[in-house]
Amino acid sequence: MNGQRVSRERKLIVCLALLTVAVYGAAFGVRALRAGQDAEEREYTALARLPESPMSVEMVNDTEPYVLTRGDGGWVCQGNEELKINSVLISYMSVTLKELSPRRVLPNGQVYLERFGLTEPSAELTLRMSEGSKRYRVGGYNPVLDEHYMTVDGGDCVFLVSREDMKLIDRTLLELVAGPDFVGTDVGSISRIYVMKEGMEYTAERTGKGFLVRQGDREFERGEYAVSGVYAVFNSAPYACCAHDVDEAALALYGLDEPEICVEFTTSDGETTLLEIGTDEEGNCFARENHSQTIYRLSPDYCAQIRERTDFAYLDSPE
Repeated sequence: MNGQRVSRERKLIVCLALLTVAVYGAAFGVRALRAGQDAEEREYTALARLPESPMSVEMVNDTEPYVLTRGDGGWVCQGNEELKINSVLISYMSVTLKELSPRRVLPNGQVYLERFGLTEPSAELTLRMSEGSKRYRVGGYNPVLDEHYMTVDGGDCVFLVSREDMKLIDRTLLELVAGPDFVGTDVGSISRIYVMKEGMEYTAERTGKGFLVRQGDREFERGEYAVSGVYAVFNSAPYACCAHDVDEAALALYGLDEPEICVEFTTSDGETTLLEIGTDEEGNCFARENHSQTIYRLSPDYCAQIRERTDFAYLDSPE
């Protein structure tokens, strides 16, 4: 009996030893597999990043395609050299791609391409550097994950990229056209503001301590901080170019033949800049600078801010 018990104990010890080895082996295998996957994802992520600043940018999305090239005088659009391209926005695109950190990587992504909208991408961005190029293809948007699907250089890997990053990368040509830069950030450069809104006019003229506001028979003083809000909103508004060489008929379509708002800024050196705001039949807001033939579109949010800041009540309220 004792011999049988010893035999059973030996078998139990052997089984426990084998089980321990198996468990540790499995754990080691999982760690090794995870380490291999992490290394593979790091490799894919490194491939996705832009190695240097691009010399040209080629975008094809659901609007018109465009090609931008960088020269000594800044960025220009091929075929539309008269457009003034906002180089800061190009830098945002470049920096985003330089620091791109996909949230998730799906290796062997060929099986996912059609499912994620990458066989017929919504946008394709090609950037050419001094040596070589990179091509980014943007697929569908996943509202649950709040991410976009993307591939790089036709590889077999699908990246999931945040919606915020995609907003900085996938831009239309109109979003990249530089809008008016007439006010500047120097609060002390403005000596006079004239506003005409819906038939009402008022002025704000700089005095020694602030601004003297006049509207009809009314006259009162406001500090520089309060008046700065009137022109600061124009300085920060995102203008998107939408039309060139417009005629009188086109101005009427944009509501700029009889503008809803006219604002004229005068600087301390006597230079004046006029900005006109119009609204079309659908309620979209547009702007033009100094009676030019180039029209810019404003987002609804910024148009609402401009209406608020240019209203006489904005300066008439207590500080």
